[in-house]
Amino acid sequence: MNGNVAGQHPQVFMVDGRDRRQVHPQQQHPPRIDPGLVPCWTFPPAREKARGHHSWSGLIAILVMVLVLVFAALALGAFQIQSLQTQLADLTKDVNGGITITAPQRQVGFLEDAAEDEECKPAAAAHLTVNTERPKDHKTTLQWESRAGRAFTEGLLYRNGGLQVNRTGLYFIYSRVEILGNQCSKDKTISHTVFVRRKGDSPITLMEGRKTGHCEKTNGQVWTSESYLGAVLKLRQQDWVYVNLSRPDLINRANPSGNYFGLYQTV
Repeated sequence: MNGNVAGQHPQVFMVDGRDRRQVHPQQQHPPRIDPGLVPCWTFPPAREKARGHHSWSGLIAILVMVLVLVFAALALGAFQIQSLQTQLADLTKDVNGGITITAPQRQVGFLEDAAEDEECKPAAAAHLTVNTERPKDHKTTLQWESRAGRAFTEGLLYRNGGLQVNRTGLYFIYSRVEILGNQCSKDKTISHTVFVRRKGDSPITLMEGRKTGHCEKTNGQVWTSESYLGAVLKLRQQDWVYVNLSRPDLINRANPSGNYFGLYQTV
C-alpha cells in the first residue's frame, strides 16, 4: 500500500544481532479528538441535577399552600369568635339596660297575673250528704256527713252542720232535701232554708223554699216530696253557711244521695 495512513506515524522495525528481524511497533499516540465535540457522558448528570431541583421546588410550594390554608382558617375562626363576642355584649346590654320595664314593675305584673289565675281557679269546694242517724233533739239545723261516701270538703271547714269559707268571693250554693211521711196535713207548710252566720250579725237568709199542700194521700198511706235550692251568692271570709228544715223528722234518711248540701267558689 502506497504511503502512510493519514494522521498516523510510520512503523519502525528493529533488527537484533542474529539477523532476526523482530518487529516492535512503536507506541502509538491516541487519536486526536476534535476539541469542538463534547463527550456524550456529560448530559445525564446534568438532567439528574435538574430533576432534583424541580422536586424540592414542588415540595416547598405545597408546604407554602398548606401554611396559607392554616393561617386562613385561624383568621376565619378568630373573626367568628369576635363576632359572637360582639353579639353577646349587645344582648347583655339590651337585657341590663335596654328594657323599659324595671324590675319592680315586672314583679308587680307577675304577682297580678298570679293573683288573677288564683282567682279564676276554684279555691274551695264541698259536698255533704245527710247524716243517716236520726237526731235525738228536734233542732231544725241539719247535720251532714262530710267524709263517707261521696261527701268531701276541699279548702272549707265543716263543723256542727255548717261550712266555713276561707276567703271572700262568689260561691254557688245548693241544697236538696227529700221528705216523706204517712200522715198528711194539707194546711201545714214545710220550710227549706239556706242561711249564713257572720261574726257580729244575726243569721241572714240566703235562699228559702216553702212546701204547702205537700201531701195528698191520707189514711196511713206513704207520701213523698222534695225541695231544691241553688244560687250564686257572695260570701265573706269566715262566713258559716247552714241548712234549715222546719220538719227534720220527715227527711228520708234512707236515701243519703237524695239529701245533700254543698258549695264551691266560682270567682
